[in-house]
Amino acid sequence: MNLILCGYKASGKTTIAKAFSLNYQYKFIDTDDLIIKAYNNNLLIGEIYSELGSEKFIELEKNIISKLNLKENSIIATGGGAFNNSENIKKLKSLGEVIYLKVPKKTLTKRIKSLKILPRFIDPNKIDDSINQYLSSRDEIYKKASDFVIDTQDKTISEIIKKIKETRQCYG
Repeated sequence: MNLILCGYKASGKTTIAKAFSLNYQYKFIDTDDLIIKAYNNNLLIGEIYSELGSEKFIELEKNIISKLNLKENSIIATGGGAFNNSENIKKLKSLGEVIYLKVPKKTLTKRIKSLKILPRFIDPNKIDDSINQYLSSRDEIYKKASDFVIDTQDKTISEIIKKIKETRQCYG
């Protein structure tokens, strides 16, 4: 069984997927890493997004995701916007079970504010308003696309990966 993690930017998808892969011998895949390799190894994902613009970035991401061909026991950390595209959702759901890492607003706000480069959807003059809008626009998408939701509030990385393992066992 493959696992696909979805959630907001800075929700911990990569950190959790890496930890899970080490603990349970799953292959770790990060779609942002695949985009970086395909585009330019010297840029950060935010820089690639800025350089390409929204439409071309979304097309590149869709192309990368469409080519994913996994063996069993892989865990994928997706980009925060990957689930804004119905083709991506269909492809990712065909690969395995989707788990939404739901992060409390306060935690997410703190993490986003600490990023070296603010995402383009964040107005630096109205950070809290931008984050509120971001949260309300994506939460329903993630819930609808996921097979399971894990509330990460007050949970350690170990507790989250244990919860994912329990989820995995529920699916056989």
